[in-house]
Amino acid sequence: MKKVLFLMVLVFVSFALVACGSPKAESDGSITLIVLDIDGNELVTDEVDFMEGETFLEVLENSDINFIIENDAQWGAWLSGINDYQLPENGYWSILDNGEYATVGVSDTEFADGDIFTFALETY
Repeated sequence: MKKVLFLMVLVFVSFALVACGSPKAESDGSITLIVLDIDGNELVTDEVDFMEGETFLEVLENSDINFIIENDAQWGAWLSGINDYQLPENGYWSILDNGEYATVGVSDTEFADGDIFTFALETY
């Protein structure tokens, strides 16, 4: 019984630490999300409102776009699909923050009112 309780506490603390480490919105606002296919064609756009204290992952969850986010113990959260667009072999979703390639993943992305995020399907 003690082992089960210990594991439950450990899982809870792990989730709490992950949530606490993500950047949070400093004020209310909205951001624009754009999804591009491999040829650069716009597939879908959504403007999403957010409230102070929300994380980027929470904003994505509140979008009309279905972001499929997976978690990896070593690398953290990553996009494996958007709507019905799955990753092709050697494919990935790049994130552009106001036209510049993001240097962090979705769980560490900072954002503010008026930002435009583009999710472009790319291959290597």
